[in-house]
Amino acid sequence: MPVTLFENGDGCGDFRIPWADVELQPINTLTNLAFVVAGFSLALRAHFAEVRCNGVLLLAVAWFSALYHATSSWGGFLLDIAAMAVWAGHLIFLCHKAAFALTHSSYCWSGDAASHDGHGSCHPTTRISRTPSFRSRMAESCDVGMATLIVSLCSLALTGPFFVFEVFGRAATQAWDVWANSFLVLILVAVLAPLHLLYKQGMLDRFRLRVSAAIGIIIIGVIFTQLIHIVCVPGHFTAFPLHSVWHFCAASSAWLTANIVDDVLYVCASKDA
Repeated sequence: MPVTLFENGDGCGDFRIPWADVELQPINTLTNLAFVVAGFSLALRAHFAEVRCNGVLLLAVAWFSALYHATSSWGGFLLDIAAMAVWAGHLIFLCHKAAFALTHSSYCWSGDAASHDGHGSCHPTTRISRTPSFRSRMAESCDVGMATLIVSLCSLALTGPFFVFEVFGRAATQAWDVWANSFLVLILVAVLAPLHLLYKQGMLDRFRLRVSAAIGIIIIGVIFTQLIHIVCVPGHFTAFPLHSVWHFCAASSAWLTANIVDDVLYVCASKDA
């Protein structure tokens, strides 16, 4: 049932205020503001419309994650992971475009093509091309096959936890574990190919700070989610909901990743000008 309490440990350390048939996790609910900040930043400042759309999807993640933590319910959890899956699917789409741009534009990184601020940000000195050539080739980069793959992967990622909890009646923690691993697969599908191409093109060094930060921050977030069941659930530390740290880490890493993709597309488009 949608209002069934989903006891996966996320609320450990929070106040957990009962209301109606559900429970409010106030701190975990409020910390979803991290996704709001990241989403608005991308939606308002990214160079490419596709990346701005990714920011809008982060706002959806913020809303549905807040809904889940405001109810601690199974239905809320399904909406939460559905929003995350859609965002991850769109990230696969974005990273595919970045990979396409790296292999099909006339891009060749050079000192006169872009300046570098020493912190991993690229500032092309030429204007982005608005001619049909680059845009049309970018549009062609997400064909029916890629769209089918993205939808299939996201659907499978959502089906797993549903069957574990709803059909097989397993514990909420097991359903969460299935989802966590499925989400990891979605992220790896998105980022591995572009990272390989950045390395192959000799560009990875230009983005090393942001790439390292995105990876390091998400690892910290994963560590805190694991600590929930190591120190919080057994009662060793319950002064603060450790899951809230995941919100800050996931939002920061998502923002960094989308910004890297945006800069790659920006520089490639500028070179095609």
